[in-house]
Amino acid sequence: MAIHKKRFFRFLRTIGLIALVVGSVYGLGWSNLISVKSIAYSGTSHAAVLESALQSKGVALEIGMPLARVDVRAIGRIAEEVGWIADSKISRNWWNGKVGIAISERIPVAAFADVNGSLKYFDAQGTFFSSPGEYAANGEVKPLPIITFSANSAEARKAAAEWVASMPTQYLATMTSIWVNNPERIVMKAVDPALANKTITVIWGGVRDMPLKVKVLRALLLRPENKTHHLFDLSAPLAPITR
Repeated sequence: MAIHKKRFFRFLRTIGLIALVVGSVYGLGWSNLISVKSIAYSGTSHAAVLESALQSKGVALEIGMPLARVDVRAIGRIAEEVGWIADSKISRNWWNGKVGIAISERIPVAAFADVNGSLKYFDAQGTFFSSPGEYAANGEVKPLPIITFSANSAEARKAAAEWVASMPTQYLATMTSIWVNNPERIVMKAVDPALANKTITVIWGGVRDMPLKVKVLRALLLRPENKTHHLFDLSAPLAPITR
């Protein structure tokens, strides 16, 4: 008799544990016991664009949905597909039901018109992307140097991307315009980093030997005899031309 009682109580405990697990799964995944109470975006003023992308992929976030059903990985993957987003971090707070989406936007350093005439941007890593709106600094639209392509081909854009990625921040910040006549002839107009009232034109040639070309340009700009020179041809960095 005692053995039967033990088996019976063991059976009840097993049933109780199963019921607890099933109830917990239901409570977390399907009921509104732990639901999304708030959704907060940070790092961007274009949250609506990301919301639209999530909705189109069937991963829309809604107040009241079970918090456990928020697909963090899918949201992060879709955010990565949005060109102007460099990075994203998605979090869920199980205590207050808050979903946080922190966005890091790509910062443009130059702009260009694509084959359809739409404005695109390059960031400092050479990635080009579309923008959901105008870029602003201190509340004002930030002016960007425009890249002009003689032939707006994939090869020319690739060369421009590699060139931008190889440029030191010091020169990216002073550029006013860039011409890409072909992948082997990239020309930059910029403000002399050492003389704010002096404009220089630099013929870089192609993207080969860019570290050497940058080093040569820095040395040339420091020479007293070049203070009045405005053109620097670095196509052949070991035999530069200035005038």
